[in-house]
Amino acid sequence: MGCLRRRCAPTSTFRGTGPRGSAPPKPVVRQLWVRVNRGATGELERLAGCPTLTGLCLPKVESAEEVEAAHLLAPHLRLAPIVESACGLAHLAEIAAAPALAWLHLGELD
Repeated sequence: MGCLRRRCAPTSTFRGTGPRGSAPPKPVVRQLWVRVNRGATGELERLAGCPTLTGLCLPKVESAEEVEAAHLLAPHLRLAPIVESACGLAHLAEIAAAPALAWLHLGELD
């Protein structure tokens, strides 16, 4: 790598946002997310013990209680609820305020 750096070193002192003046790329962080079926608490309990898992996608969420229940079973995992119904949309503010929420999906591929 040192040889490559010497060969590709910038020839000017320009420190702009382009390739010559930019910082080296950051390492890629791999994440592992799993979609679990609605109401599958057995799956949640098994996945909660997986040390390499980043988070869970929770389909067809209609209330914050569903997200909170998943958080209680797997408190160290990030959660991404998928709101796919009018009922879920009506409770969107409560779902969005649930613990461990990483992001919120709306209407997944329907």
